[in-house]
Amino acid sequence: MSDKKFFVESIIRWAENGNIRSFPWRKTSNTWHIALAEILLARTPAPRVLPVYQCLAKKYPSPSSINNKDLPNLVEILKPLGLQEKKAVQIKALADILRQRKNKEVLIEELREVPGMGKYSYNAVLLFGFKMIRPIVDGNIGRIFSRYFGLQWKRKAVSDTKAWNIAYELVHREVSKAIIYAYGIIDFGSEVCKKKPNCMACPLRTYCEFLKNPS
Repeated sequence: MSDKKFFVESIIRWAENGNIRSFPWRKTSNTWHIALAEILLARTPAPRVLPVYQCLAKKYPSPSSINNKDLPNLVEILKPLGLQEKKAVQIKALADILRQRKNKEVLIEELREVPGMGKYSYNAVLLFGFKMIRPIVDGNIGRIFSRYFGLQWKRKAVSDTKAWNIAYELVHREVSKAIIYAYGIIDFGSEVCKKKPNCMACPLRTYCEFLKNPS
């Protein structure tokens, strides 16, 4: 078995063994709520996002429930997360796009126009919300790749071409498995391969370059 195949299968197995966290945006098929969560989750830990997400999802159950008059309310609700003005504008732009009755291809292209939506958030919305196979890379995932494959990034992993190329290679070709893998690697970076890693609990030990040559 190759080290890459072992990596993907180990992450999926770890996830399927009950190790991934339970959040409401992971249990819904509502594309609006999934996309809303991804905007909130940008650079913010999921536990902090949870109460804000729950409030927004209840107050604004569909993209049609948001209009220009709601911006001050959005800003107020978003204050606990910081960057509330920026996120409020993003949420309003997202609602404007998703309320339109357009085909999926047009919608996913227009999502690129949401202000400040980076590659990670965009791909996460396509994967989790539209069930389209897409890779994701954030700081935690980049740290896992760096340790396991023994690589260094020229810049932050989220903007490093090499990190994204690895993510494209590893993403599963079945949508259901791609989603489990994505949730798994997100949580694996939070629970096991943390800044101070728990290597003895790591199922990737067999091929991990970091464990072979710890710095």
